[in-house]
Amino acid sequence: TYGPLLATAMIAVLYGTTSYLLGIMLTSVSGKPESQRNLRLDAWHLAEAFGFLILCLFSAQSVFDMNL
Repeated sequence: TYGPLLATAMIAVLYGTTSYLLGIMLTSVSGKPESQRNLRLDAWHLAEAFGFLILCLFSAQSVFDMNL
């Protein structure tokens, strides 16, 4: 019963991360020095977001899934 809710949440996170990536790409080509100062920090946050997505999608088995 949680399937549609989890799918909606994951799509929202994926779309948010993708739009953040597009924002960083547009900032990097703008050429304004004040907008490119924080580009390294933005890239770090993007790496965090994609790492979070990978950990959500390819998570390890829990204790309940192991059938000990």
